Amino acid sequence: MPTNTKPTKRRAAGPRRKTGCYTCRSRHLKCDEEKPQCGNCARKGYDCVQAESFISATSAAPKKLPKHPRPTNSTPKDAPSRERDQTSHSLSTWDVFNLSPSSLPRPLPAGATASDTVDILDQETVELLRAFQGGIATWMDLFDHSMSYQREGSRLALRSTLIRESICSISSKQLELVGNRSLWAPVAARRYGKSLRLLIDACADGDADQQEVLMATILLCSVELLAAPESDHKRHLFGAATLVKSRKIDASSTGLDRASFWLYARLDLAMGLMNECPTVLSSDDWNASWTEHESNEDNLGNHMLWLCSRIVNFVFGTHPSASERENGDAWRRLMEAVDAWFERIPAVCMGSSYGVQDQFGFEEWWFPVPAAAAAIATYHEAKLLLPAEHRQRTKFEVPFPGHGDPDSRVQDHASKIGSIGISKSPDAALVQAVQLLYFAAKYIHGLDRKARLWGVLSRIETNLGFHTASRLKQLRNLTETT
Repeated sequence: MPTNTKPTKRRAAGPRRKTGCYTCRSRHLKCDEEKPQCGNCARKGYDCVQAESFISATSAAPKKLPKHPRPTNSTPKDAPSRERDQTSHSLSTWDVFNLSPSSLPRPLPAGATASDTVDILDQETVELLRAFQGGIATWMDLFDHSMSYQREGSRLALRSTLIRESICSISSKQLELVGNRSLWAPVAARRYGKSLRLLIDACADGDADQQEVLMATILLCSVELLAAPESDHKRHLFGAATLVKSRKIDASSTGLDRASFWLYARLDLAMGLMNECPTVLSSDDWNASWTEHESNEDNLGNHMLWLCSRIVNFVFGTHPSASERENGDAWRRLMEAVDAWFERIPAVCMGSSYGVQDQFGFEEWWFPVPAAAAAIATYHEAKLLLPAEHRQRTKFEVPFPGHGDPDSRVQDHASKIGSIGISKSPDAALVQAVQLLYFAAKYIHGLDRKARLWGVLSRIETNLGFHTASRLKQLRNLTETT
């Protein structure tokens, strides 16, 4: 009997064309390859991602998301592994500042960068801006009571496509890491690719706002460090360091430049701690000065960051020409500076413990502002690094009257870091404490106490998207070999 079955339509023989836009290819539509926007994307209102874009074909998805996307801890069975990608992008901020203009892709069309008018935003962009304001921006402004990235960054996002796309890039990357990877990975890759092209355009434009260029560069290098912090960190910090040095931005700068400098300094210090190496920008070049009776927690925190940077460069640097006496004098000066900082801070900045110690000897603490929690935790890190890491690397003992047994002091400071870590601290303070918790777990005695801190580090990555897996692996390897 005849049937109503329609004959199967076959594609013409020959290789499949790969020159259409990525948006059509991801939707299995024939692309007319019109530029800058193909006919399909123009009719549907999609973001037309052309084939010459930096991002891979798998990163192009149409700009449609759930009405109110929110990060979750569940991942669909068909989602890719949560294991960190090593950045599939062919370019990074390093290329923007290190390669010749002729070797870079063409910039976006004129008019795609900042303007004096307020842009009309789409729903995806607004959701990403909101996620930034309530998430990563709070960490970026941890030691900035002016909240420059939350306030000024959000204002700039309305008129500067470069800032807006850079914010959306880091926001979508974090959502990818803590939520539905299959949903957010294409968005993050698309936003990152567009941001880089805008940065290329801004760097080539002599009239571009240099404060915005620096802010965008720091945002994008933060995206790269979120994606692969264990890779060559100096490469990711190169662009921001280049701008900071060439424009002579330092701790004495004002406004958005000052906020960007201190954020760069924190990234630099975090990577120095993670890779156990000196910072890219020497603390001698920060041009930092301090008020003797400072009471603002952000300035106190930045002061301790500067001291900790000096300690990192001393402990993890090489000093082949220094004698044992010179090393001892440098060690004492650093220890005295850290102690002087602690003696001068207001009592309200020290926080207050509450409740009783748990079975591991940790107790919870409350601080009036997140900056105070982060500053005190960094102080304990400084007091731990100087005796423990320096002694481990140089076998150098410095008798320091009034400081008690060095091993017991190290245990005390490691316990204090652990106590701040287990407390119900704001996310911004927890992110700042990642490398501090690593060193606390490295030196604290007792496998059960170490495991308690491992759990804190693991939850930071799961809930906040900031990488801790490689540090956890290092800690477990150290435990197995001791």
